[in-house]
Amino acid sequence: MPQCDPRGVEHEQAESGVYRADWTYVSGILAVAETRLLTDDEFLDLLRQPDLKAALQRLKQVETYVHQPEGVPDAEVKRALEQEYVRIACELARQSPDPTVCKMMLASYIFAEVRARVRQALSPEHAAEPPGLITDEQIDALSGGSIDGRLDFDAMADEVRTHIEQADDPAAAMDLLIDREELVYMLEQARRIGSDFITQWTEEEGLMKAAVTIVRAQLAGESEDRLINVFLAPPLEYDWLIRLVREDFDRMDNVLMERLEATEGELITVSRKTLGEIARRTDDRVTHRLTDAKRVAFGPERVFGYLWALRTENLNLRLISETFVVQADRDETRTKLRRSYIG
Repeated sequence: MPQCDPRGVEHEQAESGVYRADWTYVSGILAVAETRLLTDDEFLDLLRQPDLKAALQRLKQVETYVHQPEGVPDAEVKRALEQEYVRIACELARQSPDPTVCKMMLASYIFAEVRARVRQALSPEHAAEPPGLITDEQIDALSGGSIDGRLDFDAMADEVRTHIEQADDPAAAMDLLIDREELVYMLEQARRIGSDFITQWTEEEGLMKAAVTIVRAQLAGESEDRLINVFLAPPLEYDWLIRLVREDFDRMDNVLMERLEATEGELITVSRKTLGEIARRTDDRVTHRLTDAKRVAFGPERVFGYLWALRTENLNLRLISETFVVQADRDETRTKLRRSYIG
């Protein structure tokens, strides 16, 4: 994996005169916002609280952005966190010279909308999905004022549905193809931004996400041919992902851990139970490298780093909330928490 030093990006921008003053306002907003992110110690402090009520009270004291009432069902906590994330990302899109980085960081929410439309079109009996998280007003913010760049969920769903209907077994291929289209969309948006830093780290996270999808599909009995010919069709035909598909199952862990640059003592055996651990290691790896994004004073890198940090924070808050709601083992939750962007 080539290294990307944002200090080099910053120097290159300064030398070439491409440094755009119109990113200054957004960078100033984020400089303040980053100080409100939770630290690793604060996450652990929340987890040490006696119950959910005490944890939420503690959360208010550190001035985080969402305060849930006592006893709220976990599903509502998760949705409230997601709504706030979407709201912040769309507000940054409105204030940024180019909203593309925000669209990229909302790929999972965009494709949740697409997935719902595809499922209902192909399976009319499928239960209706809950109302979407992205409003029409927020779609306008993500379009950057461009009609051509406006998100059209129905058109995106029609395109994905066409690909699914061309598959040998559309019903079996549906989720796999939607996961693939989300990854391709995310990589395409990253490349449009024109930042080597963002492109490289998006590939890092996106391809590991693809690897987890492959392992999960194989655990569910998905065929090697479908994974290679459908999921890994261009532009996802990366050699190491194809190698992962073709590897004997009991050796897949070697391929994944090699990609994560794990030491011998950190190796884990691939199974349904360890997929979450692989995802956590991937997130921590990306977070560690993205802390350098703050060194790029003006540009989309700063927005990218902050939105990644916020997504990580939301995941940790949801894990902690779930622990109190279902009375899960706190030591186990501690091992699932992601590393904070600010340490």
